[in-house]
Amino acid sequence: MPRHIPIALLLFTALAIHAWGQPAVPLPKASIEVVLWASRDTPEARAAVQIAGAYQLHNPQVRVNIRYCPDTDPYKALQRWFDTYKIEASDLVIVPGQWVGEFADSLLPLDKGILSGFAPPVVSGLVKKDKALGVPWIVNTPALLCRSDLLPAGKKAAPTTWDSLETTASALTQRDKVWGMGLAADRSHAAQLLLQLLWTEGGEPFGTDGKLQLSIPELKAALSRLHSLGDSGGCQPELLSWSQSELCDVYAEGRLAMLAIDRSAERALARRKDVPAYTVARWPGSKRPTAMISLSLIVGTASTRKSAEVADFLKFVASPEAQKQLAVLADSVPCQRELMRTMHGEANLGAFIDALGDARALPAEGEGYSRLLQVYDWLVCEVVKGRYTPEKALAEAEKACREMDQPPVEDKPGPPAQ
Repeated sequence: MPRHIPIALLLFTALAIHAWGQPAVPLPKASIEVVLWASRDTPEARAAVQIAGAYQLHNPQVRVNIRYCPDTDPYKALQRWFDTYKIEASDLVIVPGQWVGEFADSLLPLDKGILSGFAPPVVSGLVKKDKALGVPWIVNTPALLCRSDLLPAGKKAAPTTWDSLETTASALTQRDKVWGMGLAADRSHAAQLLLQLLWTEGGEPFGTDGKLQLSIPELKAALSRLHSLGDSGGCQPELLSWSQSELCDVYAEGRLAMLAIDRSAERALARRKDVPAYTVARWPGSKRPTAMISLSLIVGTASTRKSAEVADFLKFVASPEAQKQLAVLADSVPCQRELMRTMHGEANLGAFIDALGDARALPAEGEGYSRLLQVYDWLVCEVVKGRYTPEKALAEAEKACREMDQPPVEDKPGPPAQ
């Protein structure tokens, strides 16, 4: 054996002895993946990063990886994963509430107690066969933004009914300067706007047979309100061409007195500079105050091989700690009862939270809802443009629906050739 041990060997031995005397650093035992249909620089992504980090502090044995898929069609991706390519599916994914029923059998079932702290209108439809299908992720409700400085003297409260909304919008309109009301009725909002009006009139879009019902007085009343509001001159011109973001631009310029707006758009508006001061009031009602919930869920996929870790992570997302991150960073409306109480007075949240008391979720995706969107969009367009009265438009729509429901006529063989 050589008399001189090489220096490299001595160094290696010393390091090994030092490392042997140190406590071992535990490596993650499991890695779970969350898919977001968003880019890294969105409020939703920032909230997801914070939630994943907070969870890992409590659970260092689990690593949470976030995969960003902003350019992917979520519906087609989920169909692919839940059909023949289950091996490609992520452990967790964000799913719009309307798709939950369709994909229910492909989702990881959870103890329904995970939803016990949330507002009932949000939970409605998220439990199947006594199991929860996911945890609320982003929740949105509409409200009425109102410049109180423009309201008539002695009337500093925002209108609470559609009748008073129409009267106030007309009174606040200043020719070529200010429009009384900004209402998004473009192709992205028209059908849902009409549905909300129908609900406030006390009507339901579908009958007991599950078919779209058009010959009902409540739908006629809802269409008449839209037509009257657009025809009164109290709204922005060319009502059907304005999106919510475009109306926010006009409000920032000081050219709107009132604006129908959702929570995410209101927060974006609040972050602008030199925006006219405003208050936020509840969405106006008619026979009953009803607002529409837009909801997305975080769900576990049934094909995951880490169901215990996924269920534990979802339990954390349902906690007040994580839900507050979604409210603060992702502009979600707090829907957990504890947060609804503690955050009610923060940053104009009160009106959006109050709307959850009697809000309704969008109907589930499917043939019925697809027809609703198509028919309601047509109704709004034809009535607002003045091509049809509400009565005539409803009659034409019902006739078209009957024709679509007729079975195809089979070609009968002609007489034999002579």
